[in-house]
Amino acid sequence: AAGWGPFQTAGLLVSGRDALTPLHYDRHHNVFLQVKGVKRFLLLGADQTPCLYGFPAIHALDPLSRVEFEANTKQEDLQKRWPRAAEAQGVEVILEAGDVLVIPQGVWHQVHSLDEENV
Repeated sequence: AAGWGPFQTAGLLVSGRDALTPLHYDRHHNVFLQVKGVKRFLLLGADQTPCLYGFPAIHALDPLSRVEFEANTKQEDLQKRWPRAAEAQGVEVILEAGDVLVIPQGVWHQVHSLDEENV
């Protein structure tokens, strides 16, 4: 039977305002519970990989993308440096205390902390 397999790891992420986790994908499924504060997630499916300029598989920074999708990045600068990134399609999700987000393995995500205290 297909499934997620046994539970392997738990993590606690604590951050302040404007902390940014760069665009990346994980090789495992995630269940993200926002306990306190507010975070903005940018989610892009694995099918968007050709547009996201990930580091090569043998690179030390794999599975990170070289692209940053943030409000202060000008669209023309983004398009000049990473032309395919302008074609990427994703969704923005805001998590507040008590919200849960399931992120399947291979889904690209960037996380921006919006409150003073985020857990």
